[in-house]
Amino acid sequence: AQSIMNLLQQYDKALASLQESLTKKNDLETAILIKAQRDATQARAEVTSARFIVETAEANQPSAPPPAAEPAKPAPTLRTPTAKQPAEPPPKFTGSPERYIKNRYEAFFKALQAQNWEEASTYIDPETLQRRGLDVVTGRLRMYYGILTMGGNPAIKVEPDDVTISKETSRAQLTLRGRVDNRIIHLPGVTWMEVDGDWFIDINQAPAPAAQQPPMHHRR
Repeated sequence: AQSIMNLLQQYDKALASLQESLTKKNDLETAILIKAQRDATQARAEVTSARFIVETAEANQPSAPPPAAEPAKPAPTLRTPTAKQPAEPPPKFTGSPERYIKNRYEAFFKALQAQNWEEASTYIDPETLQRRGLDVVTGRLRMYYGILTMGGNPAIKVEPDDVTISKETSRAQLTLRGRVDNRIIHLPGVTWMEVDGDWFIDINQAPAPAAQQPPMHHRR
């Protein structure tokens, strides 16, 4: 699995270099085709399986056992009133969650444009940020920004499009669109997850493939 990922990274790096070169030459149609090839490669079943195996192996690295603690003395038995089940935390925003997610993505993308990776990481799932660390998350954010803007092309304007929320899983899918030369390009979508009444980006989920089709009707 690691050898597959190494070959994939070399292949993707070569395509990314070609895509950036075409974008600088204003050959956007060919650059879009190169990007579609990169997305298709990332979505292949063997690539997804190899990435899952590598990331699972990294996450399951054995850690040093904690020092043995002294046995605690038994506490006296006290009768306490039955505690009520804690209520779900209230949302940390006003208005619809769809509008809130769109606003958060706009602020997140501004941080990416400014290359303020520490600010951008505050929109990432806190558990993932704590487990993987800022350096790993920053690397993923750099790659994500390069994919969205085809190598950092400032002519591409990225906008949130439509939000679909699943109350059963407390997750949401945000679709994106890019504008360039009076054309609309559908970009890879973003998965969000609700944590303690707030919404964060789940970078553990692979982005949904970009769709080359007319823009969908979206809620405001």
